[in-house]
Amino acid sequence: MRTLASRFLSISLVSTLAACSGGGSAPVAPLGSSNSNSPTSTTGPVTAQGAIRYGAETTRGAVLQTAAPRSTVAFGVVVRMRDPKGLVAYAASANDPKSSNYRHWLSPDDIASRYGASETDYKTVAAYFRGKGLGVASWRQRELLFVHGPRAAAESALGARFGTYTKNGVTFTALTSAPTALAGLPITALPRVSTYAAARRVRQFVKASGAPSFRDGYSAAQVAAAFDYTGAYNAGFTGKGITIGIIGTGPISAADYTTYRSQFHVGGSSTVTQVNVTDAGTAGTPAGYGGEQPAGTFAAPPPTTAQCTIPATGPDATCNPEDIEAQIDSEQTFALARDANILFYLGYAPAAGTPSANNPNYEGLDLYPYEMQQAINDDTADALSLSFGAGELDDVGDDFNVTGGTVDLASSPGPLQFAMLAAEGIAVFASSGDNGNLQCSQDGNPATANSNCVAYPSIDPNVVAVGGVNSPIGENGRLTGPLTAWGSESGLNDPAFGASNGGVSAYFPQPAFQTGAVGIAGSTRNSPDVSLVADPQTGIAVVFDAAFSDGGIEAFGGTSVAAPETAAMWALALQACSTTSTCKGVGTGTHAYRLGDPNPLFYANYASSAYGSTFYDVVFGDNSQLPCSPLEGTCPSAAPVPTAVPGYLAGVGYDRVTGLGVPFGRALVKAAAGI
Repeated sequence: MRTLASRFLSISLVSTLAACSGGGSAPVAPLGSSNSNSPTSTTGPVTAQGAIRYGAETTRGAVLQTAAPRSTVAFGVVVRMRDPKGLVAYAASANDPKSSNYRHWLSPDDIASRYGASETDYKTVAAYFRGKGLGVASWRQRELLFVHGPRAAAESALGARFGTYTKNGVTFTALTSAPTALAGLPITALPRVSTYAAARRVRQFVKASGAPSFRDGYSAAQVAAAFDYTGAYNAGFTGKGITIGIIGTGPISAADYTTYRSQFHVGGSSTVTQVNVTDAGTAGTPAGYGGEQPAGTFAAPPPTTAQCTIPATGPDATCNPEDIEAQIDSEQTFALARDANILFYLGYAPAAGTPSANNPNYEGLDLYPYEMQQAINDDTADALSLSFGAGELDDVGDDFNVTGGTVDLASSPGPLQFAMLAAEGIAVFASSGDNGNLQCSQDGNPATANSNCVAYPSIDPNVVAVGGVNSPIGENGRLTGPLTAWGSESGLNDPAFGASNGGVSAYFPQPAFQTGAVGIAGSTRNSPDVSLVADPQTGIAVVFDAAFSDGGIEAFGGTSVAAPETAAMWALALQACSTTSTCKGVGTGTHAYRLGDPNPLFYANYASSAYGSTFYDVVFGDNSQLPCSPLEGTCPSAAPVPTAVPGYLAGVGYDRVTGLGVPFGRALVKAAAGI
């Protein structure tokens, strides 16, 4: 998983980071310019709509290497949208109970026709890159294109060379100068043309060979009882008819769910279906710009294998192991929303041409924006769960761009795609992060280390940021003590340490649902919104690699546990809404039962007398965190352990550790759906 967009996962045993190799430090001459260690501008050529953003921020302070860049590259292209600000405004109004647009959901085609790129512009840009011999994927909503293929062809298309850089111990690929061949094209940004944010991933948990082992970890039944999912079940709300989408970080295996269901006696009819982001997946786009030419951009992922060391080329048919995160996300949703349908979105882009050490295959987390695009395109999932993110300060130039200290919507693919999901009525739950208030320190960047930093995408105004708590649960499913904030104090015996991330955004404005709420600070977005199980000391049981000899059941934690648990609880509320005309009748469109972004409802509940029965208000603990990350391998290996950096304190009402608190299933259903 990428370091700047780290998978939020705390486990009982971790190994070292996988890092890309680099070479010497002599500068390389960029196309059409003199030698330079980094671009001098963050923007590209001036076109009809302005300058193109291409992630030049990531090369500041980096050293250009002599090592050749990879021979296959992949990046996104944001095509100029007709009204990005209008899209964001509509998404807000459709999720505002006081607005006449409340729950008037749009389809992907509605979004395209009202706010997206014009059909002509979208086709023109796609045709341009295809004409250069690159694979291009497109989607109905007409915001983003995915481009993948030979580096030489990409350099010709962009009018700029790729170089290999190193910064903060990370080796990555980026443009050595602004692109010069795109002038006149309706393009606003080239997200992920720099791989700085995707340069490293946490290695997968690898067990010793031999028989499967079994360790402590809460079952779904214990979690369901402790947080009153069972009360909703008893009222008939089990997620039936509701679809939860998981934005995949890596491969899954059906054997894990069969084993989990059997081992923990999980009832219900929930299913887990993998949705491949492939040629077939994008075929639903209108004729003329759907599909990919030439072939080789997306393909069906290779079969899942036993644990193995992924080669420099990326996962392939001989080595494509589970990454544990995928199992956490899908198992918690299918077991807690026990009659829901679970869709696991997974992208795989095999290297074009002859495989070599520099010809990478991309899968899962590397392709998450395009998995998101597929979910928007399909408009099938009613809620999405995301277990990854980036330190907000370090994510500028990737998921979003900033001009004058504020988010530049026209060139920011992340905020636009979350606004699209909100306009479709799809709820999004994202892990707040596992590094306390130091989310940006995990990449080792001296400029942002030890500074207060929240995570993106959880800080996006159209996303529910889910933090985590220490949850002492007995075998009977009853709490055996108070819920406390997950921080260094609760995890002193945890070798991975970690703490629930929270804080105040540097860039995103405070959404209406937080304005005036007691405990909300400043004028920008606060995080998290709610919390659930996360502390690895009170972690949940995860089945993994059940089809192989190195499989087993282990206890895992992290806010990546809390996000799918919250999505599963929300599915129960959506089913309840679908069964009553007083709730469903408010909505319009194909998915009238959708309640949209849960946050306006959560914060309205906070301001009401029902708050105390709907949420457990966590008042003890903090999210203090080490000034280094054992999970990322940046802490000293020998004693003494560094002193934790103070974080935020949990307290009465909203706080920047646990948000509003921990929801109870049955009460949340009533608060959201009225029954």
